[in-house]
Amino acid sequence: MALSGLFGFALNLGGGTPPAVGSLTLASGTGYPPVAWGQSMIYDAAEGYVLMLHNTWTYLDGEWTELDPSPEPSVGSWYCLAYDPVAGYTVLFGGGAGGGFMNGIGFAGHPLNATWTYASGKWTNVTSDVGTMPALKYPACAYDPQFDGGAVIVFAGANSSYYDSAAGSWLMNDTDQTYAYVPGSTPGSFDWVHLHPTVSPPARFGAGMAYDSSSEQLVLYGGAQDGTSTANGSCTPAVCPHLHDTWLFTGDLSSNTWSPVATGATPPGSVFTDLAYDAADGYLVDFGGQDNGYKSANATLNETWTFDGTSWQNLTPSLALSPPTRFGAAMTFDPATESVLMFSGLSGTLTGSSLRDDFWGFSGGAWTLLGGPPNSVKVHEVGLASGTRWSVTVSESTYSSTGSTIRFSEPDGTFEYTVNVTGSGDFYGSFVADDAVVNVDLTFHRVTFSESGLASGTAWSVTVNSAIQSSSGSKINFYLPNGSYGYRVGLVPGEHAADTGSIVVAGAALTVKVAFSKTTYLVEFTETGLAKGTAWSVTLAGTLKSSTTSSLTFKGIANGTYAYSIGAVAGYSLTGSPTGTVTVSGGGTGTIAVTVTTSWTPS
Repeated sequence: MALSGLFGFALNLGGGTPPAVGSLTLASGTGYPPVAWGQSMIYDAAEGYVLMLHNTWTYLDGEWTELDPSPEPSVGSWYCLAYDPVAGYTVLFGGGAGGGFMNGIGFAGHPLNATWTYASGKWTNVTSDVGTMPALKYPACAYDPQFDGGAVIVFAGANSSYYDSAAGSWLMNDTDQTYAYVPGSTPGSFDWVHLHPTVSPPARFGAGMAYDSSSEQLVLYGGAQDGTSTANGSCTPAVCPHLHDTWLFTGDLSSNTWSPVATGATPPGSVFTDLAYDAADGYLVDFGGQDNGYKSANATLNETWTFDGTSWQNLTPSLALSPPTRFGAAMTFDPATESVLMFSGLSGTLTGSSLRDDFWGFSGGAWTLLGGPPNSVKVHEVGLASGTRWSVTVSESTYSSTGSTIRFSEPDGTFEYTVNVTGSGDFYGSFVADDAVVNVDLTFHRVTFSESGLASGTAWSVTVNSAIQSSSGSKINFYLPNGSYGYRVGLVPGEHAADTGSIVVAGAALTVKVAFSKTTYLVEFTETGLAKGTAWSVTLAGTLKSSTTSSLTFKGIANGTYAYSIGAVAGYSLTGSPTGTVTVSGGGTGTIAVTVTTSWTPS
């Protein structure tokens, strides 16, 4: 959307309150997380909000907020998050760091074995305090309240860089990859414990895991097995088998096992799929995923499936609205909205992909689009002198620049704005934000006030549009959009010019000539004591004047100090000196400035 020349008026309109959609609220505010794939989010019951790490963001009451804790996990992506109510905090494990980019899309690098906790708005690196864990990216994890009173369970992951051609492998071939985060030997401490289930699923990475409260079972679905392709990570099913199996985990520290479930039909998107338990509706929700290699045309899917503890059901055909294809999105259940939330993810393939920038909610068997990134607003000016500082104020925020473009973000809505140009005043307008990019184009024209008549270096001023500028040179420049403006020329002592006027700016530069001329005054000499009709005279600044009346006036005297002399009158004596000086210091009115009275006596 491009808007041009919207100046000089303001609309009493605002973004308003975001409307409620079922139990969901459209996301509002100007904060919005950066889009990414391989990030995770979880509802942190202790903090009372949804937590997401790609930087640290929270979601509460329909608004995203970026926090700035220090330190912060350096993990790039593909970690796992789980809230542990026994510990009273969120646990982060694994992930990848130092990854590169392919076609502008970042991917995880070498795997990490880091463990971080999040409590009271702060991240703490507890890696050295919780026992030894293998370095894993793409791990699956979830909190299992049935395991020994409750524990975070981690299963599998990749232990090589993406793709490690030297190792010829993506991940550990060891199937014994189940770990539990349990209370340690001292009060308040926790340790990772390597479990050895009686039966374990095949080794994998990129699986989905969630606890099903309805059936009281920890569920693992999908993932991919060890791949041997060296073609830029083209993990196709032929060389990197994609799994569509469903497993349940039960037991405790002393005895535990995984059990396969014969579910019949399963979701087709089994790698980097998004899985979360919908506590409001009582089933697991699975969305999207990748199923045919990063390079294939149908690499990503947009199917929605649910799992009731025994079988999978495809809801996609019955949905009135569905998110577009993606894998590696962040997804969790939010008790505050009683919905499953899903953010971002990657669409397409690594050779033709794009990051999703949308935010969705799933409730009552239906998807609702909660929002996207705030509209990118680009305000571009043409006509200002290079280096002129100008600013845009909108939504109580001010953005300034000495360049030609100012950028900021706003949610959907109608917004009033104020543009301030240093030395030229304020201008007003409005724009409607309803596109991904909103363009506001501003055109200014130079209006030059050019003076003549002042002595070099004399200060003078002009006021236009409530902005006043002064100069000791001969020109004063304003930059104004089209419109009608009144102006006022400031008073210069001893000088005269037309002090008010009006101009019309109509698509071109304009010059206004201001002609100054000296302001002159009257200097009056009066006499007392001379007989009526007696002639007397005064010389002022070299000019001689005489009179036979009681007063004598000099006209056209500018500000300054002048010498005078009073001529002798036969038969009379002048009281005081016949010579002196008179100073004229008028304020520009042109009225009589000085009166000199002479007194005579007969001699």
